[in-house]
Amino acid sequence: MKTKNLIMTIVLVSLLFFSATHSVHAGLNSALVNGYIVDETGAPVVGATVEWKDNSTGGLLESTTSVSEGYYFMSRDFDDTIESLIVASKTCYITNSTVISTTGAFPPNIYENVNLTLAGDTEPPVITALQPPDDSFTNDSTPTISANYSDDSGINMSSVEMRIDGNIVTPGYLSETGVSYTPEDDLDEGLHTVMVNVSDLCGNPNSTSWAFTVDTIPPSIEFIEPPTPLNNSEVNVSYVNVSVNVTDYSSGIDNATVVMVWNETGYPMTEYMYAFTEGKYYCVVSNLENGNYTYWVQADDFAGNMRVSETRIVTVNVTERTVNVTLEYGWNMFGVPLNVSAWALPAVLSSIEGKYDYVYYYNATSDGMDYFVAAHPEASTLTELEPLAGYLVDISVADTLQFEAKKFVAPSRDLESGWNMFSVPYGVVDKTLPTVLSSIEGKYDYVYYYNATTGGMDYYVAAHPEASTLTELEPGVGYLINMIEADVFIPTIGGE
Repeated sequence: MKTKNLIMTIVLVSLLFFSATHSVHAGLNSALVNGYIVDETGAPVVGATVEWKDNSTGGLLESTTSVSEGYYFMSRDFDDTIESLIVASKTCYITNSTVISTTGAFPPNIYENVNLTLAGDTEPPVITALQPPDDSFTNDSTPTISANYSDDSGINMSSVEMRIDGNIVTPGYLSETGVSYTPEDDLDEGLHTVMVNVSDLCGNPNSTSWAFTVDTIPPSIEFIEPPTPLNNSEVNVSYVNVSVNVTDYSSGIDNATVVMVWNETGYPMTEYMYAFTEGKYYCVVSNLENGNYTYWVQADDFAGNMRVSETRIVTVNVTERTVNVTLEYGWNMFGVPLNVSAWALPAVLSSIEGKYDYVYYYNATSDGMDYFVAAHPEASTLTELEPLAGYLVDISVADTLQFEAKKFVAPSRDLESGWNMFSVPYGVVDKTLPTVLSSIEGKYDYVYYYNATTGGMDYYVAAHPEASTLTELEPGVGYLINMIEADVFIPTIGGE
């Protein structure tokens, strides 16, 4: 303990010095702070920086370095009482501190055994900001590859190493905070791996690896025929179906859109395309005016590559159609096959005005009958007809019900669980059963039709189509369907 005795001698000499000084300079107040700095095992830490600070302002009052046995000693002249912050730090150790209240006095106040324990730094550097990001795609074949790192003990610059696809590269930029490398030659298409190794000044190593994919090849686009109109073709509906096959080399399709320009105005319309099967995208551009349109498909992949297809031209020439429905004397089932401008009764049935007495509709939602009485429209509960609904009409004189209007663009009908009255629109691609009801396949079991000509019921049984007498559904005719569960009837409309 010779060293410790020597230290105490130094303290006593210091006290005598302060006493002598204060005898000459009366009224000068001082405080002394001492203690030991050790590690987590209790071993002394020599060479640690110890700072005495004002805890309120952070201002430095005194500083020293721990000596043998980790001992430190500091003195300060001041008149008031302050809350002091004693901070010990050393490279490769985690800084520690304590707060004490110190007051100057004469002779000096002594604050002994203000001891601190510094734990060894075992934490490796932190590596962040990986570029290009992990699992990302880039269309840059010479991307800047970089990472940032940090550590409280500092970075051992000679330990920094970067590998690309397993090969060590010479960084273009290297500092205590990060490393980066930009290839001089194009990287190959496909997956690339990166590894960064780094250690701190205490010898704690860290390593991280990540991967990115170089994809500089744009997607490919191929028009599907049909239903996409042929180039320089003409449609007589106010919409255009666009369907394409879109494939990509690596990163996958981010989005596909159709851009359509009405040549008369040059105003572009953009529609997002939907994927309905793997690689197949479609959309419907609707509400088109009569005239010529130029359109193309644009596809983008996740790497940022874009492909624009060849342009196509389509002429929209929307004309009204006429559908005639033959009605026999007595009860008939009918529906409205076209998108008429007036759906209110009796206007919608103006072509058979004076030839009918009653119109009935089974309302599946309310589970009741709505009706229209021609002689007393004010007392009727059925005031207008609806698209794809079915109805019963009582005809006093056989006649032809005529509709003149445009085709439906994208008609649909909600069908409740149980019995519903429905009809099919003009222009369905396939009228045969069960194809015409493919959108509700498995959701119904029976379809009935009252045949006013024979006075009997035709029927279709989903479980036994071979035994059914109803094989097609005709536009303008009404039907009864029994739904196993509620669903939406969406007929497929063609362009004829």
